Amino acid sequence: MGYADEPDYTELNRITEQLQAHMMRGEYALAYPVACEELACARSVCAPGDVHLAIALNDAASVERYLGRYDDAREHFIEAGEILREAWGETNSEYGTTVNNLAGLYRLCRDFDKAEETFKHALKIYQASLPEDDWRTISCYNNIGLLYQDQGRYDEARACHERALALLEGSAAGTQHPNSIATTLMNLGVCLWHAGDITHAKDLFERGRAMTLELNGRVSASYASALNNVAGFLADQGEPEHALELFEESREIAGELFGTESRAYTIVCQNIERVRGDLNARS
Repeated sequence: MGYADEPDYTELNRITEQLQAHMMRGEYALAYPVACEELACARSVCAPGDVHLAIALNDAASVERYLGRYDDAREHFIEAGEILREAWGETNSEYGTTVNNLAGLYRLCRDFDKAEETFKHALKIYQASLPEDDWRTISCYNNIGLLYQDQGRYDEARACHERALALLEGSAAGTQHPNSIATTLMNLGVCLWHAGDITHAKDLFERGRAMTLELNGRVSASYASALNNVAGFLADQGEPEHALELFEESREIAGELFGTESRAYTIVCQNIERVRGDLNARS
């Protein structure tokens, strides 16, 4: 099959807009078949090195990551990255974002060495192509901090999150991306919690949760994640009843957004069972 000199992207653009509408509403289960349709359309319309194909691959991978389809997401992020690197170069920020997303996927798969190597590659690309206070650079600092948290490297994680928060609060990035401030407050709260600074951690958790709710509404992935963080903290601080309420609210949101077969839903169910076990042990 040959390709026209000027591909007609009309149908592809229509599908992409439909997908983006689902993603903006956090409707990831509904987004998945649309992402598959977008990618199939892109493969039929685009030449192999067309950046429109890379966009569709990134879209598909993003939905697949949310739904726990990690093998598919990894394959699609890698293919998208190869197209963008070839089209725009090794130091292009759009290529850096795909590398950053791939690193996040490695983190979810608990391939920590690969995740750290890939996150640092993304940060190097951002630092070569963007200002230090660009939102994408700041996000990468936060992502590296989360990776360190996963490994119990809380001092290193704290330094990353504090750097991210200072950049957000000292630049236009914080005004333009207030969700990033809320997320960074939650991230820093986790580090302070594990450092034993309970009072400060609790304040950061509550500020972050309130901001997330105000900015995103209750039925959102961001708010479900905030609930999980606060619930885990409360359970650790001897407030299992309150923690259970928040975990159950998070489970309801996860089921609505991702479906009951998703990784997000499974994880919150495991948290609920653990807290219920603690409550039963007390009675």
